[in-house]
Amino acid sequence: RIVNSFFDISEYNECSQCAMAEKCPFIHNLKKMTEESEDGDKRREQLRKVYHALFLKGVHVTFRDLLSTLSYMITRGITCEQITKRISEENQEQASYYNNLFTYDKNNSRLLMEIQSLDPGKRDILKTIVGNEAFIQEFGGYEDAEKKRVYLNLEWDNLKPDDYQIIPFEIEYPEKFSQLNHSSILGTLANSGLETDTFGDIVTDGKGRWQFFAKKELSDFFIEQIDRVGNVKVKIKPISFKDVLTPQDDSLEKNIIINSLRIDAFLAGISKDSRGQIQKAIESKLVKLNWHEIQDSNIMVNVNDIVSLRHFGRIVISNISATKKGKYKVVLKLWQTKKHK
Repeated sequence: RIVNSFFDISEYNECSQCAMAEKCPFIHNLKKMTEESEDGDKRREQLRKVYHALFLKGVHVTFRDLLSTLSYMITRGITCEQITKRISEENQEQASYYNNLFTYDKNNSRLLMEIQSLDPGKRDILKTIVGNEAFIQEFGGYEDAEKKRVYLNLEWDNLKPDDYQIIPFEIEYPEKFSQLNHSSILGTLANSGLETDTFGDIVTDGKGRWQFFAKKELSDFFIEQIDRVGNVKVKIKPISFKDVLTPQDDSLEKNIIINSLRIDAFLAGISKDSRGQIQKAIESKLVKLNWHEIQDSNIMVNVNDIVSLRHFGRIVISNISATKKGKYKVVLKLWQTKKHK
């Protein structure tokens, strides 16, 4: 009700009388969010999902946060006078609601910063919100990358990998005498002083070689500052995309039978932990659903959901069907942590 009231275009009669109304991105954004059509319904539903995702992450959304975020999505924090001056200088899509909501700005509010960290689930939300109004192209270094950079434009561009400003790195180290693993590499990169969105996937061929992807503008930092992973001395070497590894897929396909589709029952069924143990893991923020931390054991899982339990593994749900006895058969792929194999 709050969102519908905020977007009530009748409250903006003064704007409709403005000489710039036909070109104004504020009016454009309001009309898109209030449009009485299937596309308009999808936009409003996806906006609701943005806030629901924040709830699943445990983010406390105040009334002030909500209004501030909605206002920024429509106006991008600039005044009518400023937009009138700039309207002939920049394309309208630069101030479109989807750019306002998802474009990173270090001066954004706390809630906007949370919204813009919804990755890679953020991309799916972005795609639905944008709909057919713009082209979204994405690349993360290789075909099935999880973390990707997104290019948004009103026209389709024939982009090459280099256009995404991503660079692949090889981690060179004494393979005969040392071993690296995903968690130690991730820990090193995450604790290097940079935000986690500055680097992408970490991949291996399963035979000792390791690579990762990062923003091109930070290549000097990785080369000069990362010289150890744990106790292992390493050298970070930029490589070309033709030398990127084909990542090892060590997933297992499994079928399980469970009594309930609640996330605690599902994880108990696959991990063999008790539901009480899973509920404690959820309370301790050790469980993620579609890359977002959750705090509610009552959430129901669905097909295509991605569920992770720290220290156990990550699961993708491929299919769910009912059995004759009223239970549920779940078909899944499991990437299990090494110590649980």
